[in-house]
Amino acid sequence: MVCSDAVTESIRSVTCVADVRIMMREEDVMKLQVKAFALTCAMLWGLGLFVLTWWIILCEGVTNDPTLIGRIYLGYRISPLGSVIGLAWALVDGAIGGAVFAWLYNVLAGWLGTAKA
Repeated sequence: MVCSDAVTESIRSVTCVADVRIMMREEDVMKLQVKAFALTCAMLWGLGLFVLTWWIILCEGVTNDPTLIGRIYLGYRISPLGSVIGLAWALVDGAIGGAVFAWLYNVLAGWLGTAKA
């Protein structure tokens, strides 16, 4: 049977790949670009908060009630000015969080990658 032969061949190739021990060098470990990742996180978090704020404004109207995010981001409210203030805070917060995550990922990927070799 053709199907059976194909399955048997694929199982053999997977087994062969599993038996081969790959020696990894530090250059072989995939790393993140810290600046690019930080910028991406900043843009996603900043624009996400900005759009969400405007969505709430359009659906429910302007409220100056304190929010959970407003306790962390000083000056943030559900208002047009608050959306700009939240955007600024979220850009900074997202950049710092993204940079820390990418740096930590690179450190752990390098450490774990060379430890397996």
